[in-house]
Amino acid sequence: MDVTISNPFSELTVVAWNANGLNERRAELVQFILDIDADVVMLGETWFRPADKFTIANYAVHRSDRLTGRGGGVAIAIKKHLRHSFLPVPDLRSLEAVGVRIRVRGFGPLNLFSVYAPPTRVFVPEDYDSLFGSDTPALVAGDLNRFGVRSSHSGVCAGGLCSSHSGVCAGGL
Repeated sequence: MDVTISNPFSELTVVAWNANGLNERRAELVQFILDIDADVVMLGETWFRPADKFTIANYAVHRSDRLTGRGGGVAIAIKKHLRHSFLPVPDLRSLEAVGVRIRVRGFGPLNLFSVYAPPTRVFVPEDYDSLFGSDTPALVAGDLNRFGVRSSHSGVCAGGLCSSHSGVCAGGL
């Protein structure tokens, strides 16, 4: 039997970038985006607070800022011409996350989540299940720190945790 696998990433350039403080690295990020012509940039450890202003020309930026303490925060920058919508993220105990849903030509809808797993939080497997918990395929990318455990569920993982739902999880350890 022949199997055809549709690859949304043949139409879309998605990258993950751990900023470790984006205010100081804004120029570096903009040059990086221009150099690779990224369609979507998943940003970790932005260190933004809600009052911080941040824009990138020709990109819509969706953020989830940490409200207390230092560090943390995630964002997704997506080219404005790409059809997408903000995707509410459920309450998570071990992750910071922001999400968008994008329509990919020849593939359909795809949920994208930029995540950060603070190293001091206790791992909660249900957090990943809630991100993959819809019928829409998902990509979860970001700084997963020590959460690079493999589960027995199906999925494609690069240094990350698999979910029992369809999706890809990629992250730094």
